[in-house]
Amino acid sequence: WSLTQFTPASMEIVPRNTHERAFAVGVLIFALLVFSSFLSSLTASMTQLRQLSWKFDKNLSFLRKYLRTHMISAGLSIRILRYVEYRLATNRQEIRESDVYLLNILSTQLNMELVQETYEPILITHPFLHQYALASRAAMRDLCNKATQRVQFSMGDIVFTERSKADGMYFLLKGKMKYFRKRRAGTTTLDKIDCYMQVGEWCSEAAMWTDWEHPGCMVAVENAEALQVHAGKFIDVTRKHQHVLHSTLYYSYHFVQWLNEQSSQGLLSDIHGLERAMLESLVAESFAGDLESKAPSLATLEIVQQRNSFLQRFKSQVMGLTLTSSEGSGDVAEEEQADAHALGAEAADPEQVAWGSYGGSSSAGEQLVWGSYAGSSAAAGDGA
Repeated sequence: WSLTQFTPASMEIVPRNTHERAFAVGVLIFALLVFSSFLSSLTASMTQLRQLSWKFDKNLSFLRKYLRTHMISAGLSIRILRYVEYRLATNRQEIRESDVYLLNILSTQLNMELVQETYEPILITHPFLHQYALASRAAMRDLCNKATQRVQFSMGDIVFTERSKADGMYFLLKGKMKYFRKRRAGTTTLDKIDCYMQVGEWCSEAAMWTDWEHPGCMVAVENAEALQVHAGKFIDVTRKHQHVLHSTLYYSYHFVQWLNEQSSQGLLSDIHGLERAMLESLVAESFAGDLESKAPSLATLEIVQQRNSFLQRFKSQVMGLTLTSSEGSGDVAEEEQADAHALGAEAADPEQVAWGSYGGSSSAGEQLVWGSYAGSSAAAGDGA
């Protein structure tokens, strides 16, 4: 009898007196309201699903029509359609910042802290950035908000090519990438697989400390997503935070010296960095004690003594300098003396900035000579 009241329907059980009739009427009205509400909710949900499906089908139809109208090749069309389907499926499972409207009403401070807690767990997998975050929370907050961004790659996309200028380092979040290096025999095809880059690994760290050109080529073998730390913006952020500046200078100087050793052995790579034990030891040394007086001594004494063998390529990101060559120039000795005097005069400047840079004199690009450069940020009128 109760079920028939919700349908509504009838059966042989009927009220016999006034109280039973009143009870039956009350149950019938209640059942009518509940059933109507349930039915309307179900109808609205089904309508919404149909609208979403219709919108997806319509956009996909427009995309196919666009590819067909512009006579896009079949191979590229398939790659585009597969990647679109992958991104749509991913977006249904994940919620991004752009999907949450209420995040737009957060204060600037809250929004920066939110971004920091999103990106920092990924960045601190690198020992240097872990100590960087411990030394200055403000510096890490600026790094996450001003120098870090997510980048997506479709299967088959080229992340970077050999001899191209690097913009920063990558932390792989999803997917897999394949790294190639050219054979030493002078071949022109990238047919040697150096290694695969897995989730949780990083590459191109050298781009953070020097004017780096990729020794190989990176290709996404799966749909991938990475976190990129832009080198130039990282420099700008670090220069504003004295708590991490001198430690960063110290680490960058010794990292570039290690690159010099790798270059002499022909072992330069975007993937293979310092061994874990050596990396952690260098990081601990960089953040141990007061390096404020130690970094300038490295920048003025040791670097000036060695600079006659370097091709300066540190351009305008920090100092606004032009590209000069240690070969084919008749005024190299005079430039070296002038730069040595300038560095000596600028050593007392508290805003002194030192960063790594490299050069190469081999026409084949095989043999690179690495070094560093120091100068005053306050004295450079054309600097960034």
